Amino acid sequence: MTLRLGLARYLDARTRSKTSSLTIRQRYDVKAYYTMTEANEERAKQDAKYGFKSPEENRQKFEQKEWRNKAFQGVSPMDFAMQQRLRDKERKEKEAQAKAAMYRYQGKPSDDAITLRRKEQHDREKMAKETARETKSNLKDVLITETAESASRKEHFDRDNQWKETGRTTRSNLKDVNMSGAAFETEIRKEQHQRDQGYKATARETREGLKDVLITETAESASRKEHFDRDNQWKETGRTTRSNLKDVNMAVPSFETDVRKEQHTRDQGYKATQRDTRDNLRHYDDTAEDVITSVRKDQHMREQGAKATAKQTKDSLKDVNMAAAVFM
Repeated sequence: MTLRLGLARYLDARTRSKTSSLTIRQRYDVKAYYTMTEANEERAKQDAKYGFKSPEENRQKFEQKEWRNKAFQGVSPMDFAMQQRLRDKERKEKEAQAKAAMYRYQGKPSDDAITLRRKEQHDREKMAKETARETKSNLKDVLITETAESASRKEHFDRDNQWKETGRTTRSNLKDVNMSGAAFETEIRKEQHQRDQGYKATARETREGLKDVLITETAESASRKEHFDRDNQWKETGRTTRSNLKDVNMAVPSFETDVRKEQHTRDQGYKATQRDTRDNLRHYDDTAEDVITSVRKDQHMREQGAKATAKQTKDSLKDVNMAAAVFM
């Protein structure tokens, strides 16, 4: 309570010269403004001292003094104790450094390559946003002149408005127009319709008039007639040729006829020779002996005599005692 009253008196004394002509509510607002301003400044100092630092930087580090490198280098118990204490401090410093390196802020990993790239990108985006804010702030009081895009859009807008106005004017002017009256387009369509009707009527009259008319020869009919005459002439030529060949003597020899006749005569000679040979062999005596037949017959007789002799020898030896013959 005392601290609050003292702070109020201090702020009141600080702002009395500036707020002497203000009301109580205005004075209270001024005091609150200065209070928040000082609190923000103190918070900014604390943030600059402790905030937004990595764990390796946000701690009290042990730094060995220069004179310790030469002090306590003897062999006395005090020197030994001081050396052990120095080693303990170095060990604790390494442990604290390792713990700080292992510690991670939530949402703030260690500064690796990805983090550095994201940080650079964040800085670029932040700078771009800051530039945009400054540009907007600087352009608040600037009179924006006409640009090419705004001129083009204005031209489009004026053209659209003019087209709409023309449509409204046209509709307004056509309110009292008699649509039953002939217009230019109506006259053209009517003229085209009458011309088409005239063509159709002319065609009908032409067909009616040509019903009893003898169709004269045209180019197509002449061509067809020429083809028909040529076909008839060719057929007539064939009939005449066949009629003329009825009395032609085909026996008059020609080269092909002679060749075929020679072949036919040769074939007939072969056939006649075969017939004569068969007729001559009908009375041939097969029993007549020739040299070959006599030789084969003598050989056959010798073989038959040898077989008969062997058979007689076997028959005569059937009753012979082979054991008695051996000992005799």
